[in-house]
Amino acid sequence: MTNEELLRERVAKLEVQMTHLAEKLDDTHKKVEEMHEILLQAKGARWVIVGLAGVAGLASGLVAKLMP
Repeated sequence: MTNEELLRERVAKLEVQMTHLAEKLDDTHKKVEEMHEILLQAKGARWVIVGLAGVAGLASGLVAKLMP
């Protein structure tokens, strides 16, 4: 084998590895996007829980004040 043939073989292997790496990176990007969406939903749920707790506290305070 000449040096040019070895170089072509090495370049071909690198191209295959780069293609595989790009596919894995795309897959990882999709997973990160899904995790981000889940965290955003959890953030919204947290505010709903805080709001409901506030309303429940207000209601119980009014009931306690109005009842003798």
